[in-house]
Amino acid sequence: MKADNRGMSSYARRTPVRTVLNFCTAIRQIITGKAGSVAADKGNRGQKRAPLLHRHRLHAWLYLGSAIATEVTGTVILDFSEGFQLPAQTTAAMALYAFSFFLLTRALRAVPLSVAYATWSGLGTVAVAFAGAIIHGEAVTLGRITAITAVIGGIVILNLATTRQHSARRKDV
Repeated sequence: MKADNRGMSSYARRTPVRTVLNFCTAIRQIITGKAGSVAADKGNRGQKRAPLLHRHRLHAWLYLGSAIATEVTGTVILDFSEGFQLPAQTTAAMALYAFSFFLLTRALRAVPLSVAYATWSGLGTVAVAFAGAIIHGEAVTLGRITAITAVIGGIVILNLATTRQHSARRKDV
């Protein structure tokens, strides 16, 4: 029985194993961060795209921002569940928490664990504090403002320290 190869290019017919190996090598380079710039697709030959690693990091930070937003939304909805008494609000809050953890795990592909978790929990706490003040009219005191400022300052310092450490490590490689 002969295989039907009419829709395949001559290169793909001759070297299907090589094609798979090239694909696996490209994926490994993306995951390990050793991928360089990639030439644009056929319509834009000769132009360079942003390095794959930078696009991967950008996506990771977008995942992290989305994780924070879904966690904050889930927390606000959880407050309206009246102690898990209202099933719709409880279900929505739990689904948002689960989705937030999914997005957080996606962010962890390119953002270090310490930075991702500190940013996720810290900015989530700050956002919930603002939501409490806006939605429930909770008091905005000097102590709360100081605490929120300290949380944001800690996240910024952690991000800067981790970025410098990561840059120094990359220069050694």
